[in-house]
Amino acid sequence: MVYFVSLSQQILSHRVAGNSLQQLTMDCTEEDGIVLAFDGMAYSETVCWRPALLRRPVIAGTLPARVESIEKNDTYACLDSSGRYRVKLDFDRSDREAGYGYLLVRMAKPYAGADYGWHAP
Repeated sequence: MVYFVSLSQQILSHRVAGNSLQQLTMDCTEEDGIVLAFDGMAYSETVCWRPALLRRPVIAGTLPARVESIEKNDTYACLDSSGRYRVKLDFDRSDREAGYGYLLVRMAKPYAGADYGWHAP
């Protein structure tokens, strides 16, 4: 139970089961008397609380690239143990070995799951 005492000696009580008081501020002037403001967060054992959902990531643009393999003139793309591709950006003019032209990247799949989706290396 929370009690607040005003200048007129009236006792105000407020109790809400399951509320958690986070911040309490008090201001006192002759004109307004005591002004109490508080922020709280509702809490309940039966209702789950979670923060607001994050916004979906936005792909701002795409860069043309070529998928490489570790072996020269390989027909298929080479995937590592995590399913990542080795790619070389088209504007990259370095003379690195085949398959080591750039970083490993993951493929963006429109639908993916344990037993559905598509994958086209």
